[in-house]
Amino acid sequence: MNLKEEKMRKSPNISCRRGVLAFEWILITVILVIGVIGGLAFVRNGGLLEITDTAKAIHEIEVDFVK
Repeated sequence: MNLKEEKMRKSPNISCRRGVLAFEWILITVILVIGVIGGLAFVRNGGLLEITDTAKAIHEIEVDFVK
C-alpha cells in the first residue's frame, strides 16, 4: 500500500462532509425563518392591540369636555 492509498482510507470522504454541512445550514436557515415569522406575527398583534386601545380611548372622549 502506498502513502496516497493510506490517506484516502483514513480520511473521511470530502463530499460526504460537504453534504452534512449543507444540511446543517439548511436546518439552521429553516429554524431562523420560522422564528422570524413568529416574531413578526407577535409584533403585528402587539401593534394592533395598541392601536385598538388608542382608538377606544379617543372614542370615549366626551364631546362636552372638548368644547
